[in-house]
Amino acid sequence: MDICKWRPSAADYKRPEGDLSTELVSYPPLVYPRLAQMKSVEGCALVRFSTDANGTPVSIKLVAEYPAGFQFGQASVSWVAHARWRKAFFRKYFSATFHIHPN
Repeated sequence: MDICKWRPSAADYKRPEGDLSTELVSYPPLVYPRLAQMKSVEGCALVRFSTDANGTPVSIKLVAEYPAGFQFGQASVSWVAHARWRKAFFRKYFSATFHIHPN
């Protein structure tokens, strides 16, 4: 499986009351991992998590990252941990792809 192109299917989600309109309320900037940026390495990560009744992420798990050793997973987990959602849901996926852009 190419995690950089992976997208969740409807079967990957289980939400209370069948609600598919979960909205992101606030989120931090996604920070490019320093080592990867210094070496001009692009990559991606896949994170799975749920939220509590207040929309705060819980049960955050790094599913995969590519390439390993450049902290793409750590950056993605940190982003999810600091994001806030409008309502509770179970098993949401966050996929992040990091690209180098010339300044």
